Amino acid sequence: MRAQRLKWERYEKKFERQDPVTGEDKYKHDFYEQEGSGAELLEDIGAKLKTFNPHHDLAKQQDDDWTALKRDFPRGSFVSVQVRLP
Repeated sequence: MRAQRLKWERYEKKFERQDPVTGEDKYKHDFYEQEGSGAELLEDIGAKLKTFNPHHDLAKQQDDDWTALKRDFPRGSFVSVQVRLP
């Protein structure tokens, strides 16, 4: 029996070119098609979750803080939402 090949898209940063004037490297962030086995797909998902979960948790926490601050926001003042470190 032939092994099943799966296709999925992975969001990643790829080098595009170097700016001829400044010499700065230019990158493109996009979804690129991948192909592999089910085990490779699960490995890819696991690797992405390690970076996505902290990002998501921080965004959720800051969104909750911002919502709480806007509820009783005094006129003429400002708000700065900061990261709470353990």
